[in-house]
Amino acid sequence: MSVDTARTFLDKWVTENVPANIHPDRACALHMANRCLEAAKSKGLTKDDLEEAAGEELVNCMLDAQVAGAQAKLNDPFR
Repeated sequence: MSVDTARTFLDKWVTENVPANIHPDRACALHMANRCLEAAKSKGLTKDDLEEAAGEELVNCMLDAQVAGAQAKLNDPFR
């Protein structure tokens, strides 16, 4: 699969599924990474595809997404 395909999938999945958390929760991130990987497999994507698209390990991507979501909420409370 192409990196663009994996990136598009990952961006959409993260936006729809990862909870915002200003204090990243590793257990939650691990759970989210596993759920994401299961969904990705149905699209023909591998863990390596997702990590290449993310530029980091999938769990770290989920940790970063928690913080990014929380920061976005702080910047736009009506979001």
